[in-house]
Parts: sequence; C-alpha cells; structure tokens
Amino acid sequence: MTEWYNEKEIKEENINNENDNKNGSENTLSILEDKLPSRLIIIPVIGKPLFPGLYAPFPIPPIHAASVNKAIEESNGFLGLNLFISDNPKEDGKVSPEDIYKVGVIVKVFKKLNLPDGGLNLLINSIKRFKIIRFINTESILRVEPLYMPDISAYSSKEDENEIKAYTKALLSEVKALSENNPLFTEEMRLTMINVDDPGRLADFVTSMINAERASQQEILETFEVRDRLEKVLLLLQKEREITKIQQKIQGSINPNKKDIEN
Repeated sequence: MTEWYNEKEIKEENINNENDNKNGSENTLSILEDKLPSRLIIIPVIGKPLFPGLYAPFPIPPIHAASVNKAIEESNGFLGLNLFISDNPKEDGKVSPEDIYKVGVIVKVFKKLNLPDGGLNLLINSIKRFKIIRFINTESILRVEPLYMPDISAYSSKEDENEIKAYTKALLSEVKALSENNPLFTEEMRLTMINVDDPGRLADFVTSMINAERASQQEILETFEVRDRLEKVLLLLQKEREITKIQQKIQGSINPNKKDIEN
C-alpha cells in the first residue's frame, strides 16, 4: 500500500559521492565497482531478490533504518541486500545468519527520504552480486566480509559464443511471445530489453520482471555462469507462458458459461 506524506514531514538527503556520475552508465558502474567496500553492512529483504542493474526507489522499514544510516556514514552509501529464506520471517528485528541467503546484491544509495514513521525511502543503484564469506557482527547491525562475484562468460571457442547468442535470441523470442498477453511487460520494458547488449544483464532484467517464485529468482541470482543463467531463465519463461495459456483457456471456458447463465 502506497503512503503519502506532507512535504514538510519529509526530509530528503542527497548522498554526496565525489566523482560519481548518476546516469547509470557502464562508466559509472565501473567507478562504483572500484570503490566496493571490503566490509559490508547488510539488511534482509522481504519479497523477492534484487538483481544488478536496477536504478529505482527502495523502501526501508523503520526497524532497519539505523543500518542504512550507518552504511551511509561508514561506507559512502554502499549497502548489501540479502533475501530472507523464509517468506514469512519473524518481525522482531533480530536476524541471524541462518535467516538469509548468502548471495545478495550490493547497492549504492544516492538519495534518502526520512519518513515520519521512522522508515526510509531510498533511491538506489544495484551494482553487483556478492557472496557472504563470513559474518563479522551479528548484533543489531549485520556486518559481513563479502566476495564480489563477476559474471562468468568467457568464451573458449566460437561455438561457445554462438551458443550464448542463440540463448539470448531464444530469450527475447520467449519474452515477445509472453508480453503479448502480459500487461506487466510495457512497451518501455520491451525496448529496454532490446537495448541491453549484455546477456547476463538481460537474463537478470527478465527474471526481475516475470512472476516467478522467489526461490526460483534467488536461484538465478546465485547462478554466476551466464550460459547457465540464460538457460534457467528461458525455462522459467517457458513455464510462465504455459501457465498463461492455461489461464486463458480457463477464462475462455468460463466466459461462455457466464453468458449462458445471464441469458
């Protein structure tokens, strides 16, 4: 549910970052990756995992506001987001290492809105996958030692390169077929997908848009090899399209019966 607040009640804070460009370009990401911290404050995420390449608002509940403020103070706005393993986690604010997945995404906070209820609304840029090597602190603020994970996409032969291209084309074809009957895929999103020239990022973007189960999306996040990621996302898309076909078939059988009843 969206909450609206009086402008006087909200304090907006820009997170100043020397030499950081905010246009989301590849050059900006390169600059940010050079500055990634060796120790990272993380907060748990409810819902579905985030993927690299996102530049969007992100809400923070009051219980985790202190961790975000500490990350801004200590790490120039770098923050780790890791998904809760349970889809119904406890709400007492206490998080143990066993409660979250070990692979998450590091984000950069560019803007912060302090809300009247004590929560925050952030403008973030999600940058890169990371794996938790060890927990440094598990008290009120979770600190970890991260291992930043690059996409593994080295081609050992022309055949490997062609295989990646084939998977990418198949992925775009499945998205096109699915988007014809799926209102979630707007024209702007379709154009974005066409203009993403990195196969790994394309797989991430598509996964973030489809209605896949949270565990399946987390599995994609934990897949560092681009070819394997493309294959898994393609299977998710095919499954989603089959479900859409069944829904349309059911809806088609219900509508004639409804007309008969009304007549």
